[in-house]
Amino acid sequence: MHEGRLVAIGEIGRPHGLQGEVRVTPLTDRPERFDTLRECVLWDVAQDRREPCRLRAARRQGAALVIAIAGCETPEAAAALTGRLLAVPEAEALPPPEGDVVAHGDLHIRHVMVEPDGELTGVIDWGDVCRADPSIDLSLLWSFFPAAGRAAFLAEYGPVSEAQLLRARALAVNLSVILAVYGREEGMSGVEREALEGLDRCLS
Repeated sequence: MHEGRLVAIGEIGRPHGLQGEVRVTPLTDRPERFDTLRECVLWDVAQDRREPCRLRAARRQGAALVIAIAGCETPEAAAALTGRLLAVPEAEALPPPEGDVVAHGDLHIRHVMVEPDGELTGVIDWGDVCRADPSIDLSLLWSFFPAAGRAAFLAEYGPVSEAQLLRARALAVNLSVILAVYGREEGMSGVEREALEGLDRCLS
């Protein structure tokens, strides 16, 4: 569990009070995220031990935070967590989108028309067209194009931030898995095969 890259968003300090709460130093430029964050990873960096962590409550106290962690109910239990990090998967730590564009909104292998030689001839099903982060359509960069072809695509497309590329990749993995399951359940072997190949491309 949580074997991918993590981003630390807080460091646990000393216990606070008698109910097992801890003081946390924010390591993010968006400490307000703790107002709604309920699930994260408790990370012992020295041993790279990662445990699911549920936050029951969080409130600000000056520059620090006071946080109640599920299962941590005594000062002794809180003290044992000193020095641990609160972290989230890298994709969840991304900053808000930089802007929006007119996007197809549902761009994946079933909505792209190509010739047998791979030449693109059209894009269909525009029912979800919207204004959105361009990452929503850039997922095809990862699932459709081989690794060797991505640089040429981006050279034609224009500037793309690292955050947008990461969002697009996360969405591409998600869509590929969904399409593979859909293809299997509906008996559409071609969709299942292409979705699984797309998943391989996402991870290469």
